[in-house]
Amino acid sequence: MPKILVVEDDSLVRALAVDFLSELGLVAEEAGTAAEALVKIHDPEINALVIDVGLPDRGGDEIAAGFRLSHPHLPIIIASGRGEAELLQQFSGDAGVRIVGKPYTLDSLEQALLAVGVSSVR
Repeated sequence: MPKILVVEDDSLVRALAVDFLSELGLVAEEAGTAAEALVKIHDPEINALVIDVGLPDRGGDEIAAGFRLSHPHLPIIIASGRGEAELLQQFSGDAGVRIVGKPYTLDSLEQALLAVGVSSVR
C-alpha cells in the first residue's frame, strides 16, 4: 500500500489530507514543518509527497525542488492556496510534480496522485 508524506503546517488541513488518503486506501505519514519532512523523507517506504507551499520554516516549492534532486523517483503534489501560475511555470516539464489548489477535494487530490503515478485502491 503506497505511503504518502503529507507536509502541512495547518493541523486541520493536514488531518483532512490524511483522511482523504485513508479513504483512497493509502497510508499517510505526517510532517508539520519542512524540518520534519527533511527527516521523514529518508523513510524507504515513502512513495510520494503532498507538500503545502506555505510552510513557516521553508517554502514548500523550495522543498519540492530539493526533493526532486535528492529523490527524483518520488512524485510530489504541491498544494497552494494562492495563485498557481508561478508554481506551474517553476515545475513545467516535470512529470513527477503536480500542483493542486487549496482547499483541495478528495477527487482533486486523487486526480493529482494518479497523474504522477500513485494508484489508490478506492
